[in-house]
Amino acid sequence: AQKFRRVRDGQITGGPIYYIRAVFRGKFGRLLSGFFSIALILALGLMGNMVQSNSIGSAFHNAFGIHPLIVGVVVTAIAGFIFLGGVKRLASVTEKLVPVMAVFYILGCLVILVINHDMILTAFQRCRLWEGGNQCGFCAFFTGGHSLGEVDCGDICETVEEALKEPGRFSEIYLSGGTDFSGDPPFSNEIDRYIRIFSAISSMFSRRFSSQLMAPAYKKADLERIYRETLIDSYCPNIEIWDKRLFQILCPGKEKWIGHDEWVKRTLEAVEVFGKGKVFTQVVAGAELAAPHGFSSVEEALESNFEACDFYAKNGVIYLSTIWRPHRAARLGFQPMPPLEYYIRLSKGLHEIRRQYGLYTTNDNYKHCGNHPDSELERLDSYDD
Repeated sequence: AQKFRRVRDGQITGGPIYYIRAVFRGKFGRLLSGFFSIALILALGLMGNMVQSNSIGSAFHNAFGIHPLIVGVVVTAIAGFIFLGGVKRLASVTEKLVPVMAVFYILGCLVILVINHDMILTAFQRCRLWEGGNQCGFCAFFTGGHSLGEVDCGDICETVEEALKEPGRFSEIYLSGGTDFSGDPPFSNEIDRYIRIFSAISSMFSRRFSSQLMAPAYKKADLERIYRETLIDSYCPNIEIWDKRLFQILCPGKEKWIGHDEWVKRTLEAVEVFGKGKVFTQVVAGAELAAPHGFSSVEEALESNFEACDFYAKNGVIYLSTIWRPHRAARLGFQPMPPLEYYIRLSKGLHEIRRQYGLYTTNDNYKHCGNHPDSELERLDSYDD
């Protein structure tokens, strides 16, 4: 555009029409540039402006009750005055209007944020482990604060109810949240909250439905209560890091409130409540290789995860991996991820171990995000069958 622009009567002209004709010379270039001009007139002069003017009219009608026709007439008059003044008037108005628009936009956003500051804390308050600086080292949900961030039970149920009305079938209703250790005994408030929500959702079903609670490793008595008072059918206490030494370093909050060995024990006890293949746990694959405390080689990391998968599988627990995404806001900071070869070998290995024990997890269709490669492999198995 800069190369092929022209100056006529002190005014600069240019754009796609000029460089189209410069590149495609002759009749084809004239035809192509003519088509572009006509399309541009239709798009910007008619179709595009119609959509924009309709949006302006609707906004004023919803906010101030002004009829869209009146708004359209005013917008047309203002636009006509500017366009009839030519390029110079258009440039003059634009250079004055755009900075003012930017200032109003920023001020408007700031006003909204100030008015709704309490909602901001709620939206970001996801895990209370951040309150004492005991968040997991790989976690980037930098929330903090004192708000519990509890989502309204009615809102959740309304969302589920509307989703169930959609055509087709649902694969799983999945509920999770950050750790909330409040209450006496610890975690009692969180457990009550999950029971309250899942009890309300359960009223929409006549029997146990495909569902999963991802939460801390609760005591067996608490899990029995959850199972008894709701209709959920699976449970997932994520251990995040299998190696005990690394767990204590990278998951200090989980170590403080439950501990590595107790976490494992409670996970196995959950099988007695939910049944074989209905209890899951996940690790953040790759974080165990992160500097400065992680394993020094891929082989060590693979050996650790395969050991964990085999241990859990023989006890009826499905051991899955998610891909670690380094983030500057996390305590581990931003650092190189393990090589792709590591994730390929890990996914294949975990998949094969689970298959040897007859464990499959094809119900987690909500995880079609590519972040769970080993469970994706099991979906391929089901298609082959």
